Amino acid sequence: MATEVVLERIWVLHDKVSDAIHDISRANYFRSVSGLRGQAVPPEEGGNEEAEEGKRGFVLVKDFTSKDCEAAMAEVRSLGAIRSALEKVEEQLDFLNMIHSQQEAERSAAIASLEESRLILAKRLTHHQEKRL
Repeated sequence: MATEVVLERIWVLHDKVSDAIHDISRANYFRSVSGLRGQAVPPEEGGNEEAEEGKRGFVLVKDFTSKDCEAAMAEVRSLGAIRSALEKVEEQLDFLNMIHSQQEAERSAAIASLEESRLILAKRLTHHQEKRL
């Protein structure tokens, strides 16, 4: 019961962290793109021919650098590590739940076996006392 509450909390936190990563990534993408608007690469330099017709495109460069971008990427990496840790905690809780269920089943089986042994012993004692009389 308590682990279910913890798992639910982990899922909520995981979703919030994922949303934050998405928001930061999207904001960073738009920030990097807004700096590149209007800078279409001419066809002779590897750009597309549509740039000549007034249609300007852009390419998001992976190594685009700015202080905001670097800070955002550091935050995304940090949030990614937190999300990964939450996933590992979830896996461990699932594993512990499985072990707990197995132990419960083994405990129930052991109690049933003890009860059966107790009943057999009681019958034998009764039978032995009847023989003595």
